[in-house]
Order: sequence, then structure tokens, then C-alpha cells
Amino acid sequence: MAMKRVSEIEEENINTRERTPALAPVKEDDDVVYVVISGEEKGGNRSMDALLWTLKNEVAEIFLVHVFPEIRFIPTPLGKLPINQANPEQKQILMEQERNKRREYLFKFLNLCSESKVKVDTILIESDMEAKAILDLIPILNIKKLILGSPTKSSLKKLIKLRRKENGVADKVFDKAPHFCQVKIICQGKEISKSIG
Repeated sequence: MAMKRVSEIEEENINTRERTPALAPVKEDDDVVYVVISGEEKGGNRSMDALLWTLKNEVAEIFLVHVFPEIRFIPTPLGKLPINQANPEQKQILMEQERNKRREYLFKFLNLCSESKVKVDTILIESDMEAKAILDLIPILNIKKLILGSPTKSSLKKLIKLRRKENGVADKVFDKAPHFCQVKIICQGKEISKSIG
């Protein structure tokens, strides 16, 4: 049976290259793959396509990398209140609601890995700069295989034609990942690798 575990990393931990205890062992195994799971509003379907593609390619272990935005405001009946002006109880309630939303959203990805009998872990990163957070994580964890979903075929064509142009998160990571990291972008079940072009 596959193992499920959630590890949260704050953005400053990545910037200072510290690891949480759950992330201390750096994986060297070639069968370990990191799959980026975008937020539901940003591309849950493309993330699911990327995960399904990964599961078809016989892997022993998957790390789901989910970057979520920093919470800056608390919704109130009178509008948005900056989080630094909220009382501790309001902050705690909102943070717990957000954690529960993330767990619920990630459950379908975790469940799919478990059904496929693949060991799975989840890395959660709080950052407003998704591409930078992913790029910072690559050398920290020595990521050798990274899979991202691309939203549309038009985005796929742009990536092939204009490889230097940085449009979205997948494009930025694809373009700027270190040489030791093999980045694959999956668009509607089809793979793009860095060798295209």
C-alpha cells in the first residue's frame, strides 16, 4: 500500500536552503519523480493529466509539489481585512480553513497514486512566485525528474516556437531548470522534453 504524507515548507525555508525534517533525505533514486500540482483555479485538470501520464510510466515514488499563495487578507462582511490586522483567533480559523481546502483538493491526487500502488508524498510550499519556488526547490532536493502540466495546445505550440519566451510557470521552469533536472511538460497527455526544438 502506498504511503501518504504531507510536508509543508514555508518560502523562507527554501530561500535559506533549510530542510524540514520530513524532507531531510535527498532522493537519489531514478524512479523518484516530482509532479507539480497547480491550484484548482489555475489548472487542476492539467495537473491531473501530468500525474496520469507519470503513473503510466512505471515509477516507484512520486512527490506531489503544490505551491500555494501566501494569505494576505481575511474576508469579512465589510471587505478584505489585511491579515496582520486580524486577531489571532481570526487568523487561526482562516489558516485551518485553507489547510482543509488544500487537503481536500490534494486528496484526489493522493488517492490516484494509492490506487496505482505508488508511494506518494506531498510537499506544500507557500509562495506567491510559483515558478521561482519550484526552481529553488530543485537543487535543495536534488530533483532529477520534474513533471508539469501545460494548460492548452496553444501554450504547447508557443513553447515549441518560442522556447526563450517565458509565458507561464511551466515555461519558466522548463527554460531555467538546472541541467541535472529533466523537465517534462505534459499537455493533454502528450510530452514535451527539453530536447525539442
